[in-house]
Amino acid sequence: MVERLIYVVLVLLIGAGAATAQDASTTIYAHLTQDFDVLDPHLTNTTLGYQMAITFYDRLVAMDDDGNIIPALATSWEGSGADALTLTLNPDAVCTDGSPLNAEAVAGSLLRMGANDTGAPFVFRTLGGAAGATEERYSVSHDNDAGTVTITMHEPFGALLIGLAMPWASVICPAGIENPDLMVEGPQGSGPYALAESIRGDRYVAQARPEYTWGARGTTTADEGFPQTLVYQVVDNETTAANLFLSGELNVVTVTGADYDRVAAAETFAVDGYSFGAQWLQVNKDEGLIGTDPAIRQAVFKAVSRQEYLDVGFSGRGLFTNTFISPKSACYDDSLDGVHEETVGFDPDAARQILADAGYVAGADGKLADADGNPVVLRLMDYGRAGTDAAELLILSLEDVGFTVEPHIVEFGGYLERLLRTGEWDVTILGVNPPVPLPSAMVGYFSGGGAINTASTANATFDAEFALANVTAGEESCMHWSNAMRSLLEELEFKPLFSEERTYFGQGVEFTLFNNYTGTWDPITTRIVGG
Repeated sequence: MVERLIYVVLVLLIGAGAATAQDASTTIYAHLTQDFDVLDPHLTNTTLGYQMAITFYDRLVAMDDDGNIIPALATSWEGSGADALTLTLNPDAVCTDGSPLNAEAVAGSLLRMGANDTGAPFVFRTLGGAAGATEERYSVSHDNDAGTVTITMHEPFGALLIGLAMPWASVICPAGIENPDLMVEGPQGSGPYALAESIRGDRYVAQARPEYTWGARGTTTADEGFPQTLVYQVVDNETTAANLFLSGELNVVTVTGADYDRVAAAETFAVDGYSFGAQWLQVNKDEGLIGTDPAIRQAVFKAVSRQEYLDVGFSGRGLFTNTFISPKSACYDDSLDGVHEETVGFDPDAARQILADAGYVAGADGKLADADGNPVVLRLMDYGRAGTDAAELLILSLEDVGFTVEPHIVEFGGYLERLLRTGEWDVTILGVNPPVPLPSAMVGYFSGGGAINTASTANATFDAEFALANVTAGEESCMHWSNAMRSLLEELEFKPLFSEERTYFGQGVEFTLFNNYTGTWDPITTRIVGG
């Protein structure tokens, strides 16, 4: 979707079997819960792709722990960013292949990021609008002698500066721009690490670049404790990761569900955070599917208890939300609680009545049929991140109000294929965890022609209101966001559930989250400590 659309999360790992020839005192291992999708930061759809981007690429600006924008590749900038932004570049930055990262090269990356032919799924979060065509929204000029790049917006977008700090805005070096196929096998960036070994689906060895001196916060790879070798290891079992951590074989782990309490009891280094996005229940509205009937959608939503799903799948660790953003994000509106309760709140009896009023008839076995006597079948798609008990809860909840449920429990790659390409599903839960605490980060899931508009939502009120929110500021902008989010609830486009709470635990290392984002830890702030 996703980003992880789907909170797939990475963690540092120490000691599991790979790269045994490395110096253990300067080597750390990172656990990938799934494999990443691509090494092209403009095209990645997943949180795991973001982790790769922040390891091998730089961005023009960064965020500090308080959410302030700070220099990175750009040492300074002029302009508010809403209309135009001129950035002065660090002259020392060099690509991994040795080519200079001058103003012309950076401009080339910025133009490619928003080019219609590129089809970057999340670039609207930096350049505004919805998912889809973007090159009409901006232009880029450069001055190699002055070392400056200027971005000019054709329509104001107040989140431009913060958007440049995001993983999909990572700067790709000229070789990758000229030949994007190079990024199938390896990154083409200027970041702190170079890829030294790659075994797809198994492990990825990143080696610190000794010449790297231009990191955010003045970071260099020669800083004390900076990991000189970083091995990403693909391990898909969270319980196994928790066991390895508790036995001293992992030095950082993030776990949910039943594993959380026993890891937390170890009282090790920990970093907490909440998602900026949310988990939600969605019904596919593709033409010809049963989800085009609003009665079906509302009954599905009212059949499922968000409290039960949070308890079963995430040990109760999360914040209820009435929309697609976290209560921790900008422009969250508590007044939508009542709309949420009325339209999609948990009420199985109401779900049965809604279906009966719409002409669906329950047989002697309680199973629904339509007016022609056909069973009402829902294809429930899930990839098991919240565990089998959570998937079973969804099945039982839907069956309880009369639906016939056809489970499709697939691996993550298959989930993305169905969600983004084939559309072979009726009901699913999405976990969307954007790295930016702004509502604008989420519009592509409900608007535009991009692939991430997963349920084929076409809501004119939402489109009009978010467009106004993007070009206004402060309370006025938040008013439009509230109107936009209200329209999704009233039109039964989705059922918001909760924003997940996530903790990273560490032994032998200290680190921060990238941009305070719970989906990724930050390699550039990671330091090996202690013995």
